Amino acid sequence: FVKTLVPVEGTLAYLQKGHDLRMLRPGDSHSISPGTVHCYYNPGTGFILFRVVLEPGHRGYERGWKEWFALAEQGKQNRRLQARNLTQALKLRVLRDMHWGGWKRALNRVAVLCDKLL
Repeated sequence: FVKTLVPVEGTLAYLQKGHDLRMLRPGDSHSISPGTVHCYYNPGTGFILFRVVLEPGHRGYERGWKEWFALAEQGKQNRRLQARNLTQALKLRVLRDMHWGGWKRALNRVAVLCDKLL
């Protein structure tokens, strides 16, 4: 799916592999092609509200975010807001159709097996 980031309030930092950091503000939007290695985050300490538009829609991605927020409410995330439990992290990765890079790249194959269990 194509993911479009649309800041509503505050500033959203967006980083794409091989490109400079971009700051997106209300009125901006940025579309991300499938397979693009990227991350986005709140660069400050203030409140930020942004919308993520998926085309075509993707129920697993939405479910993954709901489960991610539930983990946060239960205190089951580390200080970097990542699932503390590998099984939970793999489940979120599968639901949200993400692909890890770096040292976690090897876990992508494990996540494919988990996908069959969900």
